Amino acid sequence: MKWIQERVNLPLFADESLKTSKEIDSLIDAFDGINIKLMKCGGLTEAIKMVKKARDLNLKAMIGCFIESSLGITAAVHIATLFDYIDLDGALLLKTDPFQGARINNGQIILPRLPGLGVQPIVL
Repeated sequence: MKWIQERVNLPLFADESLKTSKEIDSLIDAFDGINIKLMKCGGLTEAIKMVKKARDLNLKAMIGCFIESSLGITAAVHIATLFDYIDLDGALLLKTDPFQGARINNGQIILPRLPGLGVQPIVL
């Protein structure tokens, strides 16, 4: 990746090669930023730790997701303001989402106004 980074004029983000904050130091010479996914790193606490470390190393930060329910997406939205880029549309790809939480309206992510994460299970 370092070889590619030296030859392209595009920002390169570590994604599948990154799981936790312990791995970020080994990636700084080959990437311009990191893509953090809550389901991959273990949750909100580790994600916040990772974005802080990225900032300390002058790396860009993106919060992303897999195809997952509104439960995971809504949790990620709660810390989205810490990031340069946001890609949290995974719940839109589900045929049936078992939760009701954050929603996307005209390109804006809208948080629910309920206690906690604001997510409610949908009775199917």
